[in-house]
Amino acid sequence: MNKARKVFMILLCLIVIVGIFSMPVRADEVYEPFWTDFYYDHIEDIDEVEEIWEINAEGGVRLMYEPDSDETIYTFDEIGTRLWLYAIYTDPDTGNQWGYTDYYAGDYTLQSGWIPMKLLWKSYGFDDFFAEYRSEIRTENGGFLPDKTTAVHFYEYPGGRETYAAETDPENMEPIPYSSVYMDGQDRKWCMIRYWLGTRDCWFCFDAPEASYEELWPKGAPETDRRERIYYSVTYSENESAVAEIPEPSRTENTTETTETAAETDSTEAGEKTTETETEEESTRVPETENRTEATEAPVSRPDPVKRLPRWIIPAAVAGVLAVTAAVLLLILIGRKKK
Repeated sequence: MNKARKVFMILLCLIVIVGIFSMPVRADEVYEPFWTDFYYDHIEDIDEVEEIWEINAEGGVRLMYEPDSDETIYTFDEIGTRLWLYAIYTDPDTGNQWGYTDYYAGDYTLQSGWIPMKLLWKSYGFDDFFAEYRSEIRTENGGFLPDKTTAVHFYEYPGGRETYAAETDPENMEPIPYSSVYMDGQDRKWCMIRYWLGTRDCWFCFDAPEASYEELWPKGAPETDRRERIYYSVTYSENESAVAEIPEPSRTENTTETTETAAETDSTEAGEKTTETETEEESTRVPETENRTEATEAPVSRPDPVKRLPRWIIPAAVAGVLAVTAAVLLLILIGRKKK
């Protein structure tokens, strides 16, 4: 029986070792675009992120199956379209960067692929506002409890886009905790929350918690992003793309209403300016000598790629075989001992 125990302990140690190496190691759930060979072949040059970026070029920005590939998954036509990026690949030879995204098109069809980072713009959000307006934000720990059943509207930051509205019932809820306060240009108090019932890292207007974006900013919110933004236009030829700077588009997210009002004042003059702007943009679309991005002549549809087996499958199979082998050997040794 002593010999059987030794064999069992050896096999058990092997199973434990293989099992440890087969387990996925992560502290938090992190999205990984596992299902292409490109990801595995270039994993050392890929950084995982969770960031929101915007399309920053007109002309039809293409989402590619792989960086520098000849297969287009989808084409983005509007500047300002927001994308979640989950990974950024940096080409070790050229330094060009590509971002990986999952994007749900208008028909809720999932489009997944890589897009040139030079055609994107980092969205201004919660962290950017907090860092830029830190001197105007004061610490104040408190709790907000509405005096009636209503919906509290939450925003990325004061003047930023609305994230969602949460129904509240003061008779059956705890106060909404906040940790910092900011006063906007109209002397309205804004409260920052880090976490509340799944809501995290956002702001609400303490003085008008039930107000929507249009009610708070009927003429559009003041510009809070002080970064200098350059817009681009991309044009495609047979095997390459060219990027050129263009003037700031007349229509932006936070100035739509202001622009429309100006257009109503003098629609004829606005139309002439638009035509002149388009003519100037066409004349400035010349190929750049640097940072060229490979592209296809036309979008190519592609079926869903075949999923690659997860990395833990083989070690897990080995562990299973060892476990069965150990059990069989143990039974044989015990049977011989009894005889």
